[in-house]
Amino acid sequence: MRMRITAVILAVVASMGPMSAQDGSAMSDGQMQLLCIDEDRRAQPLAPIPTSRSTEIWSGPNLLAGDRDPTHCWAWNDACPPHRVVPGENPAGACRTNPSGTARLSIRVLSPEVGNGPSDGGTGLPDGIEIIAAPAEMWRDAPIALLPTWASDSGVLSLPRGAEPWRLQARAEGRLSRLRDVSAEEEAVELALMLAGGVSVQVTADRAPLAGARLSLVRPGRFADRRAPELLGFEVTNSTGKGNLAMTKAERPLVVVSSPARAAQAFQRYTDVPPVIELDPGYAVTGVAVNATRDPVAGARLLGLSWIPNGGGLMQRHTGETGADGRFRLAGFSPGTALLRTEGGSLAYSRQLDLQDSVDLGSVVLASPENVWLTIVNRDSRLPVRGATVQPAGGEWAAGGEDGTARVSLVLGRSLLVNAKGYLLASVELPEGTGRTVAEPFVVELEPAFTVEGTYVAANGLTPAADGRFVARRETDNMSRHRPLAADGSFSIDLPAGAYSLEFSAGNTGSRRLGVSGLSGEVRDLGIVVAAASAWVSGNVLSPEYAPAADASVFRVRSSEMGPLMAWALGNVDRVTTNAEGYFELFGLDGGVSTLRVEAEGFAPMEFEVEAQAFEWVDAGIVELSRGRRVRVRSDVDRGEVIVDTGLVGNPWQFIRAALVDGEALIEGVPDGAFLLQVLEDGVPVCERDEQDETGGVSIRCDRSTIAVTGRVTIDEQPGDGVLLWQQKGRAALPEGGLITRGGPLPRTQAVSNRPQERQAMLNNEGRYRIEAVLPGDWEVIWMPLSGGQQDVRQVEVPDGPEGDVVLNLDYGGVSVVGIATSADGAPATHATVDVFPGRRAVVADEAGRFQITGLVPGTYQLRARLRDLRSRLVDVELRTGRREVVDLVLVDEPPRDEIAIYVEGGGAGFCFVKADTGVSHVARITGGEARQKLSPPLSDRLQVACRTDGHWVLGDWQELRQALEEGVALDPTESTAMLVLTGVAPGEPIEITGPGGWNLGALRLWFGGARTFQVGETISNLPVGNYTVRWGNRSRVVSVERGRVTEVEVNA
Repeated sequence: MRMRITAVILAVVASMGPMSAQDGSAMSDGQMQLLCIDEDRRAQPLAPIPTSRSTEIWSGPNLLAGDRDPTHCWAWNDACPPHRVVPGENPAGACRTNPSGTARLSIRVLSPEVGNGPSDGGTGLPDGIEIIAAPAEMWRDAPIALLPTWASDSGVLSLPRGAEPWRLQARAEGRLSRLRDVSAEEEAVELALMLAGGVSVQVTADRAPLAGARLSLVRPGRFADRRAPELLGFEVTNSTGKGNLAMTKAERPLVVVSSPARAAQAFQRYTDVPPVIELDPGYAVTGVAVNATRDPVAGARLLGLSWIPNGGGLMQRHTGETGADGRFRLAGFSPGTALLRTEGGSLAYSRQLDLQDSVDLGSVVLASPENVWLTIVNRDSRLPVRGATVQPAGGEWAAGGEDGTARVSLVLGRSLLVNAKGYLLASVELPEGTGRTVAEPFVVELEPAFTVEGTYVAANGLTPAADGRFVARRETDNMSRHRPLAADGSFSIDLPAGAYSLEFSAGNTGSRRLGVSGLSGEVRDLGIVVAAASAWVSGNVLSPEYAPAADASVFRVRSSEMGPLMAWALGNVDRVTTNAEGYFELFGLDGGVSTLRVEAEGFAPMEFEVEAQAFEWVDAGIVELSRGRRVRVRSDVDRGEVIVDTGLVGNPWQFIRAALVDGEALIEGVPDGAFLLQVLEDGVPVCERDEQDETGGVSIRCDRSTIAVTGRVTIDEQPGDGVLLWQQKGRAALPEGGLITRGGPLPRTQAVSNRPQERQAMLNNEGRYRIEAVLPGDWEVIWMPLSGGQQDVRQVEVPDGPEGDVVLNLDYGGVSVVGIATSADGAPATHATVDVFPGRRAVVADEAGRFQITGLVPGTYQLRARLRDLRSRLVDVELRTGRREVVDLVLVDEPPRDEIAIYVEGGGAGFCFVKADTGVSHVARITGGEARQKLSPPLSDRLQVACRTDGHWVLGDWQELRQALEEGVALDPTESTAMLVLTGVAPGEPIEITGPGGWNLGALRLWFGGARTFQVGETISNLPVGNYTVRWGNRSRVVSVERGRVTEVEVNA
């Protein structure tokens, strides 16, 4: 799939008024309207010209201001929809090729009172209705103020349109409709007017007004669904740096502010945008462009790409041109991965950078680009594959021909991705000297996929899933692929041959699981897939004044064996929106307690719990929102960001963000309760405060409190090399991970973690390191030497408030074992884990499969490597004083019997937690009353299992591992019917509950969106019998609960 890269290079342009047509009637002069885009992606309208003379626009000199040439233009008139033309092309030609007329799109504007309900004939409409309508590509090309606009007094009109996707919006008297995307198949749409919101801002650079800055509305990308971020529309600032951007109060796109040579800023909500935005200069990339003979290259156009922080996966473009002496300077880069390459021209250059500061590249050599020819064929039939797309590393996706041929310019190395509908994505490494001519192309064989398609609907068999998704999990190795459902609930996915479990979900339908299997090249049409009956909740969301809160978002993070953080990152969320009366219905609840979150513009977010049994309807009744409270933050950090964590555990959906400007920030709509506040400077936390005042407005001073940490890493008293990774400990132990996006020209790695901070430090040739900004507290330090492998974690504490630097030296003893882990065919086992027995420690191999183990005392050990389902045999190693052993580990697909089966009485669904006495934990999904989990070495002697199934808890005690592997673990959740109620006075300290087997109930329910701690007044249902310890502060009480009985525990201050 092509990942669109959004430009940020635009200049100030004049506003074009609405077209004079009323109710879609023809314009009186029949003139052709033209809007042109130059090579720097700036838009400029031209004077209208009679349609009969439209070809004359290319013949005159200086078509655009500043003697600039257009790359393309948009042309339209009363009978011809907006369409893209290139220089020399007849703007009216596209219309004349269709003498019978173009397709029409019927548009009806609904009054605010009608909303999305039945039409009432258009009564109650405000005056001055205008409809902005253009192809979606044009919305990405030109400011909203320059897009084609039609006036309509009645709110009904018919417009000519092309076959491409379109985007519409209606506006009138302080109201506007949502942005409405229209597919090529749709013939009629309705646009409901709502209250308008938006931003009015002045953009500055070095405190001076910045003209031509772009204010963009962006729909964030979503990794799990391979959905690229999308530019919905934009405006540009005028000569005083001021600009306006309008949207409905119900919409929640990102607002991105950007300008050439300045670092872009992103805001999660339009209400977060301050009235004045100072764009920083960012990092600069400089150098001198030379040719192969080292002569300067003048006039070469260069393009830089970098990720916009918190920009929803959007990239920023940085452009420049080499001078007469070959020198260039591109500015405005953000920290992290960046790409620099040529754009056009006969010479090419490309380089990926990791920017932590401005950098001078010295001389960069521009050379003739290498072009290669490909022929893309079906692996089985050898027939050409039509419609394939190819992406060279560091480049854009390009379409191949109908005959399967493609010509590609290599950008960054010789790697290619090749994709086509009905085939598996192929990663190709081109051998040197291949594909140089069309007569001798390099042949790419695509493997036919097992294609699964259909449409997912609600249990009534009619309602399509809205904002839904589905996951395909392969049964042999649990490999999963995530995809979004289309607006009509349809889906299609290309999979490797095999057997899969498919899971569909959406907030308005609930979920459905089914199995499917197929062969390579097979297409399986599942037809209409109907959601299974499920528990569901309904309610009415109201304001404090008991007015309906329309367009509020009600959602829950679905339970997942990967934990809540990864579930959120992968889009595993059920979400619905309230209607005009504030009413909502959310389907697919798990049995037991679920946590729902409500977010609405102008109100504080709130969370509430509902408890449901299977197939049960839960009436949430009235869900009353509050305006929340104001938190004013002052800091010695001049510019940055403030994050308020209302959940206290680092869940990103519980963050409220605000910009810090001139050392101040005002955060509105903060819910009552304790929270954690952070101040970030350049994306790095530099101050952290715990706020325990649970009600009322609060003013917080949060100045820099970071400390510089320095030290030396040694190994057997010799300097170490490589990198130190510092990770601040999170408040709750939640599974972490990372997401890697490779769909565009610049790969992007996102850490998914609830840790407040993560820092890296390079070691110099003396093994010394320095980190400038580290928050006091507990940290985990991991050393990754250049010679291979990731060493075991060291726990360190950074003290609070010392004078001068903190010195922390790390000594790893001598190297005891070195080696390499490979697969059976000799390829490196990249990032394989190497376990050491006894001692139960592990290191991680590097990309070449190399590893080293330090600090082992003389003795006998056993080593084993593992990577996914591959294992090596156990290798005996005898260590002697002063000697280093060399070990090669070969991974094969013959894993030992290390899978545990868990049988749940009653055939319920849910999750089981498997914990070994080594501290290693696993989570397994219960399906059809059974869960299976492969245990990761080092294997322990004992384990215990806790499960939550259909809302019932089972808390198992320790048992022997061997017996559990041989016989499985049988559990009966029907015995769990006890209830625990917390009464008394809130103590002011967190309340924790430990149950039978030593299980921490709060830590377990974190996986299901619940809080880690408990509150007075809370009821914990469906517990097994046994003893429970309730702790708060330095006090505790032990109670015994009985089956079917309610046990009260009095907690007091």
